[in-house]
Amino acid sequence: MPKQDTRVTFLDGYAKGDAWIILAATPVAMSSEGIAYTRTYGYKDGVWNHVDFPETLVASVVGVKLPGAGAYFLGRDGRFIHVRPNQSPLVEQIPDAGTGAGRLGPVRMMNEIDGRLYVCGTSGQIYARSSRGWVHFDEGVLDPRGAVEGLSLYCIDGSSAKDIYAAGQRGLLYHYNGKSWRRLEAVVHTNLNWVYSVSADLVYLCGDAGAFFRGNRRGWENFSAPEAEDDFWCIEIFRDKVYLAGDRGIYVFDGKKTSLIDTGLDPAPDGHRLHAADQVLWSFGVYHLANFDGKKWRYVKHPDNP
Repeated sequence: MPKQDTRVTFLDGYAKGDAWIILAATPVAMSSEGIAYTRTYGYKDGVWNHVDFPETLVASVVGVKLPGAGAYFLGRDGRFIHVRPNQSPLVEQIPDAGTGAGRLGPVRMMNEIDGRLYVCGTSGQIYARSSRGWVHFDEGVLDPRGAVEGLSLYCIDGSSAKDIYAAGQRGLLYHYNGKSWRRLEAVVHTNLNWVYSVSADLVYLCGDAGAFFRGNRRGWENFSAPEAEDDFWCIEIFRDKVYLAGDRGIYVFDGKKTSLIDTGLDPAPDGHRLHAADQVLWSFGVYHLANFDGKKWRYVKHPDNP
């Protein structure tokens, strides 16, 4: 009898501290059969625990900054789950998100901007969480034609509630100025997978085929690295350096060009998501976890992955 594959694929991660992370993953055996299932993990000071979410596939994780307040998980089906210590999870459904009759398609990312949660996804969906629940925040962006015709947003970030960027499929790029959304001129026609807003004047974009830009709504500098033959999935700043996650590993930007880092790890980390907290940069790969303290990269053993 063939040995059952017990590995998990990491979907997203969030670092709450040097030795404290939250992960969302899906079992390889279930995903290969098309089953939507998420196992969420908490790791703190060397101790692992987990909570399962059947029938939903988590797209995004955000840690709650308040002490002891847990974490937020966003399912691609529009399910929003707030996991709280020693309490039952709080579950909400974003009304128009997800698949099925009358819905707009899957959502892709959740982010906290200026103390408020935002979600973006298929066909230009954007939502903001308010005291009234989840409300549309996508006037002028949402494409009512739906998932087949409409372009999808993959990421959202901003320096304040009056300075928000949303980017995605085929270079789709929007800016919100506190009053309305405006579509910006495309800087590239391949997918933009991540936007990272440092301030109103400094924003980074990355995407497929080594796409990488620095600038803001007024213009962009092109630092793309097509010679890397890699897709960039995420950006994080750690100790004043810009790091990017690519399929081949972790890259660093020196202000002029990006270079693949020799982490000294074998195998090299598989790049997917990056997040820094306190004095450590975490890499949440597809199958591997690693962190960097500014001097040395280290693998962190996950209980379900070799």
